[in-house]
Amino acid sequence: MSSKIPTVSIALSSYNHGRYIGATIENVLSQTFTDFELIIADDGSSDDSWDTIQRYTDTRISLRRGTVNRGSLFTFEAIHSSRGKYLAIHHSADLWQPDKLQKQVDWLDAHPEHVAVFTHVQGISEDGEAVEDDVVRKFRQPNRSRHEWLRFFFYNWNALCHPSVLMRMEHARKLYTFYGPTLINDWGAWIRTCCVHEIHILQEPLTIFRRMRGDASTGGRTRENADRGQFEALRVLHFFRNIGDIDDWLAVFPEVQEYCVHGEFVADYALARLCLVNGECGGPSRVLFGIMLLFELLADEQKRWQVERLYGFGPVQLRAITAAWRLELVAKQYASRHTAYAQLVFADGARSALKACDYTLETNGLYKVFFDVRVDGHGQHLHGLFGHSGDTVQIFEIWLPGEKDRQLGDVGGVVADALQIGDDLRHGGDQPQIACDGLLL
Repeated sequence: MSSKIPTVSIALSSYNHGRYIGATIENVLSQTFTDFELIIADDGSSDDSWDTIQRYTDTRISLRRGTVNRGSLFTFEAIHSSRGKYLAIHHSADLWQPDKLQKQVDWLDAHPEHVAVFTHVQGISEDGEAVEDDVVRKFRQPNRSRHEWLRFFFYNWNALCHPSVLMRMEHARKLYTFYGPTLINDWGAWIRTCCVHEIHILQEPLTIFRRMRGDASTGGRTRENADRGQFEALRVLHFFRNIGDIDDWLAVFPEVQEYCVHGEFVADYALARLCLVNGECGGPSRVLFGIMLLFELLADEQKRWQVERLYGFGPVQLRAITAAWRLELVAKQYASRHTAYAQLVFADGARSALKACDYTLETNGLYKVFFDVRVDGHGQHLHGLFGHSGDTVQIFEIWLPGEKDRQLGDVGGVVADALQIGDDLRHGGDQPQIACDGLLL
């Protein structure tokens, strides 16, 4: 490792990406901006990642090797050992365009009022093929003020690509101290950032983001991770409590104006109400967090007196809310809003209706729906996803009932391995269905 203090510290996390880590390291070393240190933190990989990493002898590289997998904690420790003026986050399967660092350093140098700069992304598959899906498109956001970002994060979760960021080191040392969430920790980091600071996105795809199949990455889009995200959100939602004064709250959530009474405003009460209103689309975590905030308010004698005086809210009103939002019903309501139905068309013209057996929650709140196909009477018994039985299964159009002008998908009768619901079902109202061959089930 060089003794010179670098302009940029690059924290490259590595875990079982032996297939990609060599190309990622070489990609960093080929950046047109060269004044950096590269800290490679291998978090106990069980494949050949560490053997590959050790082959690189560039003096700008320093290595950290974990004996067991510790997740974000290990990466955070590597970040705190960095020495640069700026910090770049990198992941072992992703790549950068050659001028990515140079453009970001130039931008932050010229804009001292901003603490971080991101980029747009282009997607690639595990095999390096171009990918254009909803996740890639989600990471191509316009620029917003910090207040606009906070509103976006509350209603839409995260939409900033972590390995695209370059930030000021003094901010990074404060930011990477919150341990716990490992799936949505970046969502929490950007909420904490925008409570105080402005950020910027370079409107160029300078980050090459690899899309893994199934759960091949820690943040893979699976039902298990959807549930994990709800638990972790209970911790992350607390960060919205740091929004600031009443002017900041009104800039983020103009609708909380109704909770400004005689010049007084109780931010936790307003946030609790926002969470309860947002419960059906935000999930059980929003409802539980909102109710816990209300419990906290009533447990504090001074705050209890204030919310009773301003809003007429007390123990009786809280009891009514907890009765209306029983958690098992919240979970069922949340899941039922995303149940899909399909109709199969067989080669002999027969049709059979079926119901979705599972779904995976996307990071932006959308769902990919899978169908377990078990059909008797046609000389076959299908199991798994569409496409497992050649050309005998066809799927046509996806609609929201009562909103036929909103066609969500059309795959033209071809065999599909899975259905991608291409719209935000959280606001779809009734259960989504699928219209096949012109017939709505």
